Amino acid sequence: MGQQQLLLLVLSVVLVGLAVFVGITMWGEASRHDRADDLLSQNLRIAQEAVQWRGRDRLYGGGGGGTGTFDQLANNGFDVMEISNTTQTTEHAIMSASGLTLEIVGVSTVHPEIGSYVRIQGSTIDSTALKYDGTILLP
Repeated sequence: MGQQQLLLLVLSVVLVGLAVFVGITMWGEASRHDRADDLLSQNLRIAQEAVQWRGRDRLYGGGGGGTGTFDQLANNGFDVMEISNTTQTTEHAIMSASGLTLEIVGVSTVHPEIGSYVRIQGSTIDSTALKYDGTILLP
């Protein structure tokens, strides 16, 4: 083999290695964002369940209907609503439940630095947050 052919072979190997490295890095970042989206989606699902729970009459296992509050969810809220606080990749907790305000947090079990926050005011999701820096933690 000539020097030119060896140089092209080495250059090809380096380029393929670089392409594989970039591909793996991009896949890892996309996976991280997918986990974050899943976490926020699960938090919103739990928020929706809580709003529906509050809207049901106590007779049917709810929070009291039109005059109901989230107060009952302050202790063991997931058990009260009869829903799970974990999935295969997320874990959730009720941060506070008082009157018509409910705050839910969730953390990814795959990427523990990813956290999500949802606040409900009445029957409306008031605010959401998604952080990648580990500042949102389970209580």
